[in-house]
Amino acid sequence: MDYAFRLAVERIGGKPLDNGFETWQMRREHELEPEARMEHEIQTGLMVTQVGLVKTDDGVFGASADVFIGEDGGAEYKCFLAPEKLRSFHIDNDASEIMDQVQGCMWITGRKWWHIGMYCPDLKVVGRQLWWKEFQRDDDYIEKLEEDLCQFKLLVDGYEAKLRSKAA
Repeated sequence: MDYAFRLAVERIGGKPLDNGFETWQMRREHELEPEARMEHEIQTGLMVTQVGLVKTDDGVFGASADVFIGEDGGAEYKCFLAPEKLRSFHIDNDASEIMDQVQGCMWITGRKWWHIGMYCPDLKVVGRQLWWKEFQRDDDYIEKLEEDLCQFKLLVDGYEAKLRSKAA
């Protein structure tokens, strides 16, 4: 609910409340993404094309897609440092924590498959600097995700309407 309220205020103000604040983790991910992208191309033999923010036709929803691959695929790169997150990917082979983002990117872009890459340059000495996995589009998952996001949008819309109302 706090996030929905924040978005309503940002809509009205036309800019982020934190003026686009970037944490050191976010900065690190931006700095390492080119290395992750290059390693992904080396490991898969696929050529990727940088993308960025992609929106639905009506502009209501968007997804941050790192790259497109051919006509049907895409990829997102993560550069987590937290040991539990690294273990989750590298040892447990579990990317469930970011499945909303994976399926959301496929929903917004219309793509059929998506690669998630977990990049950790410290693991280069053992040849495991990039863990990656391909996920197929799951229309049932996407339908539920879309329903949840539409409900969330209604909450944001409600907060915005109340804030714009003189009788708030």
